[in-house]
Amino acid sequence: MGVQEYIFYITKFTLIVVFAVSSFSKIRDINGFKQTISAFRILPSQLNVFAANLFALLEFLVVAFLIFGGKLTPLGLGLAAILLVIFAIALASTLLRGIKTSCNCFGTANKELRLADVIRNVALTLITLMSFWTHGQQAVESQNFATSAMLVGTGTIFGVFWINFSYIADMLGFEVKK
Repeated sequence: MGVQEYIFYITKFTLIVVFAVSSFSKIRDINGFKQTISAFRILPSQLNVFAANLFALLEFLVVAFLIFGGKLTPLGLGLAAILLVIFAIALASTLLRGIKTSCNCFGTANKELRLADVIRNVALTLITLMSFWTHGQQAVESQNFATSAMLVGTGTIFGVFWINFSYIADMLGFEVKK
């Protein structure tokens, strides 16, 4: 297995972790997610409930498509990329308009939206597109158990890293203040 296959699988498992945590936290507290969408002030208020339910469902579908794999993998990667772009634009727009709210990307949080949240989504979009273009449209050979366990573990670690990216950026002093 070459480097591209490793990157593909690590990205796939990273996205499964990121979207599983994100979708399940939204489903668990759908009212909190509706309030977050409303606080972003992007959509007409009549669409906030529909958008919250739709995004939670689409995130869940990303996880399902990537877990089941095969011909569903390109669909999962494509849907993940689209959602990540939409979220990055929404986060950037909210930030640029100076709206003080939290991201709530992975559940209810009291931490204010910041540039690191946008950077996280852009970075995830780029690795998702890279995986889609390199391997998303072709079958990748099956792995032995040890290799699979290593790829799942690495993907999980990267998933946890990206979920906590804004906190890590704060801890390391990389936060850009307005």
